[in-house]
Amino acid sequence: RDRDWAPFPRIFSIYEDRQGTLWIGTEGGLNRFDRETEQFTHFLPDTTHTRFNNRVVAIHEDRSGRLWLGTYMGLVLFDRDTETFTYFNEQDGLADNFVNGILEDDAGNLWLSTNSGRLSRFIPATRTFRNFDGQDGLVNNFFYPGSHQRSRRGELIFGSPAGLVIFHPDSIQASTYVPPVALTSFEVFGRRVKLDQALPYTQEIELFPDQNTFSFEFTALDFSAPDRNLYAYKLEGFDADWMENGTRRRASYTNVPPGTYTFRVKGSSSDHVWNEEGVSVRLVITPPFWRTGWFYALVVIFGLSLIGVVGYGVRVRRLKAREQELSRMVEERTQALVAEKKKTEEQAEKLQEQADRLLELDRIKSRFFANISHEFRTPLTLLLGPLQDALDGEREMDALRRHLPTMHRNARRLLRLINQLLDLSKLEAGSMTLRARRANLIPLLRATAEAFTSMARRKHITLQVQTSQEEIVLYYEQDKLEKVFYNLLSNAFKYTPEGGTVSVSVEEGEGEASGFVEIVVRDTGRGIPAEDLPYIFDRFTTVNLRFHQVDASSTREHEGTGIGLALTKELVALHGGTIRVESEWGRGTAIFIRLPRGRAHLHDDDIVDEDVGDEMQALAGLETFDLEASLRAVDEVLAFEGGLHERAGDGQPAGPLPEDAPTILIVEDNADVRGYLMSHLEGDYHVVEAADGVEGLDQAQAIKPDLVIVDVMMPRMDGYALCRALKADEKISHIPVVLLTARADEESKVMGLETGADDYLYKPFNAAELLARVENLIEIRRQLRERFSETIVVQPGDIEITSAEADFLKQVQGIVEAHLADRQFSVEWLASEVALSRRQLDRRLRSLTRLSASGFIRKMRLERAAQLLVQQAGKVSEVAYAVGFQDVAHFSKLFRQTFGVPPSEYAMNGM
Repeated sequence: RDRDWAPFPRIFSIYEDRQGTLWIGTEGGLNRFDRETEQFTHFLPDTTHTRFNNRVVAIHEDRSGRLWLGTYMGLVLFDRDTETFTYFNEQDGLADNFVNGILEDDAGNLWLSTNSGRLSRFIPATRTFRNFDGQDGLVNNFFYPGSHQRSRRGELIFGSPAGLVIFHPDSIQASTYVPPVALTSFEVFGRRVKLDQALPYTQEIELFPDQNTFSFEFTALDFSAPDRNLYAYKLEGFDADWMENGTRRRASYTNVPPGTYTFRVKGSSSDHVWNEEGVSVRLVITPPFWRTGWFYALVVIFGLSLIGVVGYGVRVRRLKAREQELSRMVEERTQALVAEKKKTEEQAEKLQEQADRLLELDRIKSRFFANISHEFRTPLTLLLGPLQDALDGEREMDALRRHLPTMHRNARRLLRLINQLLDLSKLEAGSMTLRARRANLIPLLRATAEAFTSMARRKHITLQVQTSQEEIVLYYEQDKLEKVFYNLLSNAFKYTPEGGTVSVSVEEGEGEASGFVEIVVRDTGRGIPAEDLPYIFDRFTTVNLRFHQVDASSTREHEGTGIGLALTKELVALHGGTIRVESEWGRGTAIFIRLPRGRAHLHDDDIVDEDVGDEMQALAGLETFDLEASLRAVDEVLAFEGGLHERAGDGQPAGPLPEDAPTILIVEDNADVRGYLMSHLEGDYHVVEAADGVEGLDQAQAIKPDLVIVDVMMPRMDGYALCRALKADEKISHIPVVLLTARADEESKVMGLETGADDYLYKPFNAAELLARVENLIEIRRQLRERFSETIVVQPGDIEITSAEADFLKQVQGIVEAHLADRQFSVEWLASEVALSRRQLDRRLRSLTRLSASGFIRKMRLERAAQLLVQQAGKVSEVAYAVGFQDVAHFSKLFRQTFGVPPSEYAMNGM
């Protein structure tokens, strides 16, 4: 219809390309028809031309997939990717702008029929034309639009009023003959000039000044079709380029000034094979006497003499003065412009630097506060959750005591983070002072390292403290150096895998470093990339606003804000020391701290109580660690996380869960959070845990749980990516997903819901709220199954379920309904149609309808049989056969079990 696609509905050509797309050429341009949407897209070859010129009368797709159009303004190449047009017309060598047909030969050349009765062969590789007309055997008449076809033998056929033109492209061979070119005549003012020798043998022609209008005639010695020979000529010294003369054999010139010229002409055969060398003749037009050299010399001599007599000297002085003035002005202006340009460039660079700095500032602020938020919310979850349970009285204290080690550890983690932020704030404000004492460094190192003994045992990491002597006395503040060593060891353990090694070594410097003590903390972790090494100690300042983390994405493997190393560098510098790092990616990291001996590097105000030398007094402020208590707490946590503890509530061992209890998959990289979630869920559900997104996806595909709880920030694959992967897998896309995250901004929530998540919960969360949401999602799934199992209808669209499940059920019901009368139709056949195994098909249908695949097919057949019986579509036996049953007695038995009455009574009563 006109309103659907083009302003000019008259159709000239219809073409289907290799992809099955329909292209329609009309009076108003090119149209593309989308068969799925039944919509047209209209393209105008040239909006600047008239409606007549926009006619598309021929369409052809060549072997390279390019789309060629025959129009009334020439040959047009349409680029389907950019939707642009490239034009070829008479100016490019086309025989006629009215192209009525396009055919392609075996060599990939296009043959174009035109309105003038001539054919053009177009070579796409070189974009050149060769035209054929009556001299080649064609009848000078026009070709019909759309009247063209290629035969099976490769012959090209074009229709015209004079009949069919049939030829094979391979039979048309171009001549390779290079014709000689000869000059045949020379005329001056239209009269032939008699030369001393024949023109072909003349090397030079000399003319008088008044003989400046002349002409040459020439010819190419190819007599197969002389009217198609082409010529080009050039008068060197007068013409800048070759003059294309077509088939004309004459070149004329008028009012050529005196001088020496060379006339050159070249020609081609009828097949356009050019003789590039051609033929040439030298032409000399002598000047009049007033334009001769001796006359110019006399005039110059006379003029110079006159200038010298009248006032040559005065003129010269004025010219020099003027020249100097102009030079000075130009130089001053140039300097001013250069200075102005330099100033403008400097201002532009400053503005760009400020803009870049502000953008970097905003980006790093956002990342820093997101990380801080995550660092606060995770431990707060593990503190507020158990406390809320205690306040609500839902659990007895014996059960809650198991959370105390986790709560204590996360409270210390919060305190340490806050202290680091406060220390950095003091350093930034310049209010932090040094309270150094003279003390032995070795006990401080050993005590700090001993704090990580339990962690080393739990992770199976070898911890070593190596020193050449047991007493190295320095001036230091023990609290600040303790933070330095604690941060370095904490990072080392964080990035060292199980079975690795963390070592602390102390050496006194030698040679140039004889006045220093060097402490080295080494690990065998993953290391730091070389491009990140310069930034790991960067401070949070307006100059360089970043706490560098090698991995700051939402899939980072280890938690942290990156402020620990920044604080470490500042505290070392406060002691007059230096810190540097050496690392190789995949092999480990070594951090070197060099502290000066003596007190020359300190101010008097930095030293307190210099006489304190007792090592025990030096460690008086150091936080002590109860190793046995720590190990017991770790054992309790490990037992809790492994499921060895008693169920909370009554203190009795947990009884076995029913086999049909729902299964919940927890995907969370924080072991404490996983343990806390499991403590609330495992009493009512089968709980399976995974430590990252990749493991969680594998678990979901293997066990197909009833619900998945996913943390957003995880290693290897974050929660958003995992949610998208779950919803993209047709076998598990129906499983509800709850996103659990520390990101509380609206943008993150929208991002999570857009991935297909069914619910979104912020940290810290209320355990009762989480349990309620989990129970509601599972209950909704149960109700959907019951509702569908109670009433199966042929049209599944009446059931309000999620789109993914509705699509699946529509697909299954459509397949079953199409094969109701087929007695060979089986569960295996149905599973093959939906691309699932029989076991997967049974599991998914049971989750939605509580029916197996065979029960689903049987009930669909019985429902259709009931419809046919009510409509009096035939006898009971006929209906049984019509819905795929082979045994009428078996059909009657199943029908009575389903509807409570025999089929005959059901049909009689119209139930």
